[in-house]
Amino acid sequence: MKPALGLWLGLWAGVLIALILGALCWPLEAHTFSSAVFFGLGDMVITPHPLLGDNAFGLGDLPARNAPQDAVLALAGLVFPATWLVRVIMFGSALAAALGAALWARGSSWAQFGAITVVLWNPFVAERLVQGHWSLVAATWCLPLLAWCAYKGQLLGVVLCMWLASLTPTGALAATVVGVLASRTWRRAGLSLGLGVLMSLPWLVPSVLRIRELPHFTNAMLQAFAPNSEAYVGTVGALVGLGGIWNAAVVPPSRQQGFAILGLLLVALLLVAVVRTKVRVPWPLVVGGVLGFGWPLLILAAPEAARAVMLNIPGALLLRDAQKTLMLVFPLMVFVVGAVIAKARSPKLMALAVVLLAIGQVPDLALQTRQLAPIEYPAELQARRDAGFGGDLGGDLLFPQASSIVHYQGRPMVDPRTKDLPMVVVGSLVVDGQEVDPPNPRFTQAVAAWEAGDKQRLADLGIAAVVDGDNTLLISGAETQERPKVSPLGLGLTLGWLLIPPLLCVWLLIRPAGGARLKAR
Repeated sequence: MKPALGLWLGLWAGVLIALILGALCWPLEAHTFSSAVFFGLGDMVITPHPLLGDNAFGLGDLPARNAPQDAVLALAGLVFPATWLVRVIMFGSALAAALGAALWARGSSWAQFGAITVVLWNPFVAERLVQGHWSLVAATWCLPLLAWCAYKGQLLGVVLCMWLASLTPTGALAATVVGVLASRTWRRAGLSLGLGVLMSLPWLVPSVLRIRELPHFTNAMLQAFAPNSEAYVGTVGALVGLGGIWNAAVVPPSRQQGFAILGLLLVALLLVAVVRTKVRVPWPLVVGGVLGFGWPLLILAAPEAARAVMLNIPGALLLRDAQKTLMLVFPLMVFVVGAVIAKARSPKLMALAVVLLAIGQVPDLALQTRQLAPIEYPAELQARRDAGFGGDLGGDLLFPQASSIVHYQGRPMVDPRTKDLPMVVVGSLVVDGQEVDPPNPRFTQAVAAWEAGDKQRLADLGIAAVVDGDNTLLISGAETQERPKVSPLGLGLTLGWLLIPPLLCVWLLIRPAGGARLKAR
């Protein structure tokens, strides 16, 4: 590729990334990057200096759904605002997506132009970012590059991509699947599997230790998290276009106004081109695509079969949000786009058609992601921290009137207090008026004890103080004095996860011949 074309593609990728993620850094002023703001949108609640406690390690009252993510952010917050790290991860993963797309589409610069566009600009990215699933999007963006590195035997690239993707449990599972499938020898596949298990320890260990306390599958889960339909294309059509998230509130308005049809036209164009040009798609990418589409389609077509899977396979509840398995389709998508454009009679016209359809199916993506902009840190929460409630109280705080989701500055989000204060989390989840996850039993018991005036029961439950409105009551005798301030197990698992890339680099430097043999095989 000519240097000028490479620069042009880099600029195009930069424009797309800026449009999608620019709100994270807007406005461009010192205040935006200070500790006076935080990210708050849906599940994305990133405070500048999160509490390094049991909840961050996945060892608290709730399942380890955010390990090691929350612990890594809390450790970063000890040195600098954790919001900085989120920006680095998001922009870095977007660049990784562009690089992975370009590597799979090396047939021509026009092929790379199309592949870079579809991997960055699509309904899946739009919906998941507005839902607050920032680390899931980061993991998704790593998958095309991971697949290419695994396919080519690039060990360092495999480790780095899997490591970043494993910031979230779902990302770890997806990265392991992609890494194993794309490895062209049994030895490489075994290595990818081993790395996937190793990088999953921060959430696997807490889950195994508390396996009896994990939530059980219910029919309400299946109904609440089932893929959603979109205007004029239905549910299957929405999934084919990489949309269909369960929460209709985060779907870009354009998708409900008929623009989703362009996504179907894009897929139809690609399928026809694959058949006419006889593109040979690597089977690992095909299998990944089948798995990615297959799970949500199974839930739609055979809910009883999906129910049996989630009832009988440990860890399958991670997939109750069925639409997110579409992340496995991304490596296949970038390869197909690159291949059909490169083999087209007019690569330029095909690339322009692909780009126009890709952007056209969700033209308001950048408008939706403006909601990612940081907002003012809550004054009440800052006052609590200044009063010492964010420190070691010998127990936890109870807010009897707390709820899992709050509205702050017009945005629905997870209660920010759960990130910065040692509070008993509510834990319940209600979707469309139906309870999907029941409340945390300790929260329910503590509220009952508070309403009954039973201070001893509160102390037995590890409650150090109750904050009811403007009133705060300290509870003496909370049974938590012997508990370490920071869990050695959680800290060890997180630090071990953080050390994986540097230790690998040292190993490659010490044993270059071994690394070369591994690559050659």
